[in-house]
Amino acid sequence: MDFPALICLLLFFTSSPSNYSEEKQLLSFADHLFNEGDYYRAITEYERFLFNFPENIDAPRARIKIGLAYQRGQKWRQAEEELDAVIRDYKGSPYERQAAWELGETYYKSGQFPRAASQYKIFQESFPGESFAYKAQMRISWCSVRTGDYKTARKELGLVESSSPYYEPAQGFLKDLAGLDTLNRKSPALSGAMSAVIPGTGQFYAGRYMDGMAALIINAAFIYGAVEAYNKKIYGAFGILLFFETGWYGGNIFSAITSAHKYNRVQKENYLNTLEKKYWEP
Repeated sequence: MDFPALICLLLFFTSSPSNYSEEKQLLSFADHLFNEGDYYRAITEYERFLFNFPENIDAPRARIKIGLAYQRGQKWRQAEEELDAVIRDYKGSPYERQAAWELGETYYKSGQFPRAASQYKIFQESFPGESFAYKAQMRISWCSVRTGDYKTARKELGLVESSSPYYEPAQGFLKDLAGLDTLNRKSPALSGAMSAVIPGTGQFYAGRYMDGMAALIINAAFIYGAVEAYNKKIYGAFGILLFFETGWYGGNIFSAITSAHKYNRVQKENYLNTLEKKYWEP
């Protein structure tokens, strides 16, 4: 072996382990930051890794982790762009499948339920027979639930086949969805009417006790002041007090109606959150 060839061989064996070590150190540090919840610093380190080692075998994993870091940090648009790019660049690979799933999760977590349902359906069509394809059917039903389309949600749950590992959870979810019809609700019309007769009582009915007490005291005070001013023939003060009481009285009725709506919304949201804990990852 001649001298130049020997020098090249020595350089290869001395430099390669160092590069390999640097790659692993960069990626390990980025993973550490991600696992610690320091997502934005993790993104910087993943991007540093990709800049220095763009052809590394772990490059697609680093790109997915960038998308996930944006997702965890609720930077939805950036997460969508990164994951969508991975899907385009790694067609036919396991990375496409992972990115396609996480894109659906990103849409769901950001409240874009119609887009999430569409993405989960694309996932089903692209990766049929996989465990996550069965899981996607449950996610699609959740998208309908979150948009208030319970009829479609029941239909989607009914499509879960008996051979699916999610068949039993789907049946339980279908049964528990009926509980939405039996929730304790408050009538906004009744709440408004009650506060129209006696200010504050509609808020009490809707469970807003502090608001009800405030409405009762304020309206009573203005009504008492207006009556006293009228009886003492202080018509200027009477007019001013009556003017402000009209506003407080109308606001009291509006508050009672919105309190009932809020009560019903909270009841439904709490029930759905309970179902989500039970059926999101059965």
